[in-house]
Amino acid sequence: PMQQVSPGVFTIIRDLKSGQFKFGTIPQVWHYMYVSAETDNAPWDSTAAIFREESTSATDWKWFIWNSEPVPYEITLDTASESAVMKMKPYHTQISMTGDATPGGWSLDDRTRLTRTNVMTFIWEGELKEGELKFCCGNTPEYGKGEWMMPMQDQAEFSPAEDIPLDLIDASIENAPDKKWKISKNGRYSIALNQYTQTLTIKEIQ
Repeated sequence: PMQQVSPGVFTIIRDLKSGQFKFGTIPQVWHYMYVSAETDNAPWDSTAAIFREESTSATDWKWFIWNSEPVPYEITLDTASESAVMKMKPYHTQISMTGDATPGGWSLDDRTRLTRTNVMTFIWEGELKEGELKFCCGNTPEYGKGEWMMPMQDQAEFSPAEDIPLDLIDASIENAPDKKWKISKNGRYSIALNQYTQTLTIKEIQ
């Protein structure tokens, strides 16, 4: 089931594995569906959708997605306008910490991986020492490439707080900022990162 966020506009956040998909409007009925308006097995980033009332295979055009592992997506189906639109936004399955404050230092091979607890939330608990850190996104991060999560201001103090805003940076763009948190003292911390709301919650463990 998708959530209706406004008249004719529906959204859902889910992990998707490889395969086909389309959108039903009546439970247990395999017609009266929104399907791809372009071709069968349309790629997931094909946005044009169309409402089909018949169930013949000739017009039963589905989208197709291939993932080596389930990947979280935010999916929006907008049926309010004259031409229906389907949009998908992918999110990350892995987020890690890197920096001289973390157990693995600045080595991306030894980066500190957070544990994914649901579709959008990652958690970690452990020792951090005096130094700097930032978050890298994806399974194969590289410095100067890809998405990174950083503080809104460079050298922001890494201290206990809830729902701290994160700045999502594409490091590949020209003159991309390279902002880091500063840890002023060694300590044990618990963190929770929500990649959908782009917020971080930090707790210091005594």
